[in-house]
Amino acid sequence: MSISMAMATVGNPGNAADLNGNGRVDAVYAIGKFEVTVAEYSQFLNAVAATDPYRLYNPGLMTNALNGGINRMGSDGQYSYSPIPGTERFPITGISWFDAARFTNWLANGQPTGSSGPATTEDGAYSLNGRTSGLTVQRNSINPNTGIATTFALPSEDEWYKAAYYSPELNNNQGGYTTYATQSDAIPGNSIGSDANQVNYILDKNGFYSVTQEPFATSTQNYLTAVGSYSKSPGPYGTFDQNGGVWEILSSTATSQPFVMSRGGGWTSVAALLQSGYSIGVSTESEAVNAGFRVVQPAPSSSLARPEQSRSTSTRPQQPSGRARRQWRSQLAYPDSRSALQLTMVPVTDAGNVADPLTGIGSVSHHFLIGTTNITIEQYCRFLNAVARNDAHGLYNPAMASDHNIAGISRSGVNGSYQYSVINNDGDSSSRPITYVSWFDAARFTNWLSNGQPSGHQTSLTTEDGTYRLIPQQEAMKVAPPRQAINPNSGKPPSYFLPAEDEWYKAAYYSPELDHGNGGYYLYATQSNTAPTNQPSTGGSNEANLANNFIFYNTQSNIYEPLTNYLSNVGTFVNSKSYYGTLDQAGLVYEWTDLNSSTHRGLRGGYWFSAGQSTVATTFSLSTPDREANDAGFRLAAPLHPELA
Repeated sequence: MSISMAMATVGNPGNAADLNGNGRVDAVYAIGKFEVTVAEYSQFLNAVAATDPYRLYNPGLMTNALNGGINRMGSDGQYSYSPIPGTERFPITGISWFDAARFTNWLANGQPTGSSGPATTEDGAYSLNGRTSGLTVQRNSINPNTGIATTFALPSEDEWYKAAYYSPELNNNQGGYTTYATQSDAIPGNSIGSDANQVNYILDKNGFYSVTQEPFATSTQNYLTAVGSYSKSPGPYGTFDQNGGVWEILSSTATSQPFVMSRGGGWTSVAALLQSGYSIGVSTESEAVNAGFRVVQPAPSSSLARPEQSRSTSTRPQQPSGRARRQWRSQLAYPDSRSALQLTMVPVTDAGNVADPLTGIGSVSHHFLIGTTNITIEQYCRFLNAVARNDAHGLYNPAMASDHNIAGISRSGVNGSYQYSVINNDGDSSSRPITYVSWFDAARFTNWLSNGQPSGHQTSLTTEDGTYRLIPQQEAMKVAPPRQAINPNSGKPPSYFLPAEDEWYKAAYYSPELDHGNGGYYLYATQSNTAPTNQPSTGGSNEANLANNFIFYNTQSNIYEPLTNYLSNVGTFVNSKSYYGTLDQAGLVYEWTDLNSSTHRGLRGGYWFSAGQSTVATTFSLSTPDREANDAGFRLAAPLHPELA
């Protein structure tokens, strides 16, 4: 019996894109009302995987108690598959982009039975030709097996985004976008059933998981729910579960990317990861307990072509003799230099290194300095006291005091005479990383440093110009400016900046000593190819502030406590450095980076509520630059003078 996919029609062609550039689709199309289920994927396996040369079945993940699944019986050549009782309507997980693409090929080819080949799984919506890893391929507009337009595929980011967040009824029927995929701008609840605006995720206020309504996870519990369980929380076109449950793998917009984007958040996510402005990128072969997919029936004339993010390329210049591994304490000269904020930075040399072949990232044509650690709560507090007596641009977020998981700064007084101080939150907060900062906040901090740490109102001479020219009209549209070559206030190149994606990546993962001295990349920013552990400071290597196996680093407990601090001091893991000497580029907090995009900025490195997988070099996040959450901060970079190289 063939599968009949429940589809929702998405009309209103030619809708305007959201401020972040996502969501415009110029034709009517249909998208799955639900994610592909365990039962549907089992039927696919029984049709094509009696022999499984492309590992469509993942025995480790698809039988995992957290998300399982599917049992496999028999031997190679006679495999058969059946859902684990009770999971039939759960979304399938433990699949890679290539697995999902093969499922859509099978649907597009009419759900045939037989070995994996061009007529079953290897061609159709995507021409895979036996590949299970590496670079993506773009969706075929014509299925070569049928000679007609592709009937099933993975949704593009725009197709997925529109179905999740766009409502033609908003703004007096002119159309618009909501923050969450439940037709709401309010943070969802997580109660299963018929209440409106509910999602399978971790509720921020108490840390409760949706399925158990408990603030901890156990390895014997399945945390998925049957598709459509949140029956009064559909998207604007009648889809379900586009937030929470599982991250959903999307179609590639290019033919040669080593990663794919995923959206929507999963049962392991908090609210900030569900929002329309947030997405994650993972390697094409990545498989996880919280990742699945839904299908789309694209319009016959639809195109996935979108501008690709450019990456800097360069020829490799002659290397300077020797490698400076010493720390460089950088202090800007200004009248009261005795009280100037000082950042400890390390040089990143070996200019002209090749990009990481896994990701295409990391090639940098110049030497530079980068912060040994993140900007701290005490450093940001000094910034606020200098420029935010009248906080015209919201540099202070009240959650910096009220969210006890990260709290560190209180504000007193009234607008015009605000004062800021570091608070005690399970101990002195001074040396912990600042969070609840947007990319715009980080850019203003950078401008302030580059302008000599002046005191006064937030003007072009303090925070609004320097490294970045911040224009209110553009900021209101969530448009982030590029780094300026010259600081107009000094007439010189900016003395500080937020690291570009390549710069951050190189500092974290590159070592010129790998590959017999030819240079190469580690998978983790601790000079390791295995994920960091999260044991309390033992002084060992390859350690980070993470929540591996649902165990938090600070408490060594799997119970989430809303009133407990989960940040550690920057530089705690002194023996877990990158090659160049940076600390905490794995775990603790995500870090803002610059991208060649005006609508998005990067977040890298994982944070205190995430597991080791979030810190791997092949995983990254994109966000609109206005995002503020308790999981993200920043470190700075600076030019490296030639004599220090």
